[in-house]
Amino acid sequence: MVVDELLTVLKDYVEGRMPHAAWRAWWATHAAEVASRCGRYTFLRLKHRGFDGAAAILAEHGVAFRRSPSVCGRCGEALFVALPGETSAAEIVAFARASRLPGREAVMADGWIHPGRYCPNGCTTETWNFRR
Repeated sequence: MVVDELLTVLKDYVEGRMPHAAWRAWWATHAAEVASRCGRYTFLRLKHRGFDGAAAILAEHGVAFRRSPSVCGRCGEALFVALPGETSAAEIVAFARASRLPGREAVMADGWIHPGRYCPNGCTTETWNFRR
């Protein structure tokens, strides 16, 4: 692997074309190669900082990218969007059950979550208020 290949993968990950699970699988098979060919510093940034490390490496190499609004800016997981009248209670309960969101038990019990975008790992919470 050369740096150009790594940058292509990182750009796909940061821009949301590579899901977080696919990134973890890619990293598991290529981490040693990244360490040997791209340097220990790059390896440690990706290992410890993940999504933020990937964005920092892209910026450092002058690669233009645009973070996807549909993924968490901290961990790279897909964000759950709750919209009034569109997101069902079953979808909300399923999200809460699979997430590590603080207060997920209350969300599962109520079948309701404040409108907004939520990271399943609890990294990002963006709530929206609507006026009638």
